[in-house]
Amino acid sequence: MLPLGGTVLPKCKYLTHAPRRLTTKFVVQPVDWRDRFIDDPELGEQWADNESAKYGGRDSQWWRQNMEMELVRSGAPRWGMLSKAIHIRVIPYAELVGKSWACYRSFDYGIRHPSCCAWFAVNGRGDRYFYRQYYRTGADVATLVKEMTDQTPIEERIVYTVCDPSVWRRQSHDLTLLADLFAQYGFPMVPADNGQQGYETVGAGFMSAIARYAMARGDLDFVRRALNTPELTIGTVERLAEQPAIWFSPECARGAMSLYEQCANLRYREQRGDPAHRAAPVAVEDVDDEGPDVVRYATHTPGVQYTTNKPAINRKERMIRDIWADQEQESRGQPRNGAFP
Repeated sequence: MLPLGGTVLPKCKYLTHAPRRLTTKFVVQPVDWRDRFIDDPELGEQWADNESAKYGGRDSQWWRQNMEMELVRSGAPRWGMLSKAIHIRVIPYAELVGKSWACYRSFDYGIRHPSCCAWFAVNGRGDRYFYRQYYRTGADVATLVKEMTDQTPIEERIVYTVCDPSVWRRQSHDLTLLADLFAQYGFPMVPADNGQQGYETVGAGFMSAIARYAMARGDLDFVRRALNTPELTIGTVERLAEQPAIWFSPECARGAMSLYEQCANLRYREQRGDPAHRAAPVAVEDVDDEGPDVVRYATHTPGVQYTTNKPAINRKERMIRDIWADQEQESRGQPRNGAFP
């Protein structure tokens, strides 16, 4: 990015940007990637097309800010490359619960915003397929656990559930852990990786799906047009396709409050103040981001991977379901189903 403030000094004719003398008396010289073409003839337009592809192309916000040194970036989409034609697909449920995939859950607990749970499967290439979603506002832990458990068929054999690490912080009023409370209700979880690098990991997954779509159709120009990179090479497309891809089921793309739509609508924070004196924000808006969060946890957390060593059917979970079912029947004046075997 260009340095902000300071005194502009005379520009060298071989460089794109003029140096600036800061108040600390240091002189800062911004270097454009085109300037390096003087020393390295490989750094031309084709290099820029290939290098920018992993960020979403030459029109992507990362490339425009970090490589083109643009200062204005207000409310632009974080993952503008998303496409329903590419990122929404149908994988048969029988295949998901078979030997080719391992099933997980990703959960984001909400107090003043909706709680969100995503069911996803991972295959041997590390691809993620999000096949079920759950949003709930204003529910206590017991209700959340019951409803999420009810939506998880026993045969799915969830490897484990990753969750926002904030539930492992002690509550100020009684020093308890929300994670422990979920576990007591039969919904144990493990901390997810909440690092900001996860946004890049998710973006790489979306790019991989685009690259595979183009390669399957033998249409390299499709990626070039999508990313505005006319000199993109087949080698770069192949490298993009090698990364784990991300897809959503149609169920996870219905309505504004859905995993796909929330990812597609996630925005960078708007520019505040004079862009000539204040850098555009790189953080995203903290609104309607439950879907992107659970996708990020699912994609970026180490240990979430394909495994053939699937857990046995959870007898404790099955018992809790039976107890809840019995209680509901009793409340309606109906006889119990009988004891848990």
